Amino acid sequence: QVLKQASRKINGVDGVIISDYDKGVCTELVLKEIINKAKELHIPVFVDPKGKKWNKYYGASIITPNLKEAEEAIGIKLISDKDIEDAGKEICKKLSLSACLITRGPNGMSYISKDLKLHVSSEAKEIFDVSGAGDTVIASFAAGSIAGFGSETVTRFANKAAGIVVGHIGTTAITTAELQKSSS
Repeated sequence: QVLKQASRKINGVDGVIISDYDKGVCTELVLKEIINKAKELHIPVFVDPKGKKWNKYYGASIITPNLKEAEEAIGIKLISDKDIEDAGKEICKKLSLSACLITRGPNGMSYISKDLKLHVSSEAKEIFDVSGAGDTVIASFAAGSIAGFGSETVTRFANKAAGIVVGHIGTTAITTAELQKSSS
């Protein structure tokens, strides 16, 4: 059913977000079909990973693990920016991805691709609840990318959006007004 729906709807989209909660829906078969179809149609695929079996994300465009997920994926503790860069490169190479955006909680996030290594500090003023921060990062990053903004701009935009979201209690969507106010 998932593949049937995805195949029907993929023709009318500009990007695909795979938000894997490791509940059994994002199987290797399902993701392989979706990623391959998106590639055929030149549609970028953005992945928020979960679990230990990351081969199912092979061939997507960009992956957005948090620090702990990235550490588990490569099997070592990531301490320095250089560690993060090396991990991002390894993840990209292993999964044939264009880029890796590693969220680092209170330490911001790091974007790693063949052409760019960017580390941005957290925009959060106060942190009340991190629920939904990863979803906000991938959604804002994907929206900015699809709109045609460059990697550095969308990384900073996603970081700003996540900084706003963690300032709320509970899972919440941010508003355009909040984004505009934070840019002033």
